Amino acid sequence: MDAERFKGWVERYRGAWESNDRAEIEALFGPDAEYFDSPGDEPWRGPERIRTEWLDRKDPPGETTFEYEVIATDGDLGFV
Repeated sequence: MDAERFKGWVERYRGAWESNDRAEIEALFGPDAEYFDSPGDEPWRGPERIRTEWLDRKDPPGETTFEYEVIATDGDLGFV
């Protein structure tokens, strides 16, 4: 994955965060995805579980600021 493609994914992530739309959230993650909410915690596994946990902790639209910088990509891994 190149940096531009990864940046597009991060933008979709940000959009899903703002919309809290179930389909947008699930579309971000493949079937084997693992989402680590915080270091040391067990990951949420799979798009449905990620969506469920995400929406249980959602921020109301417009309440959260989101700034990022793509630092690097390596294969299918991106660093923000």
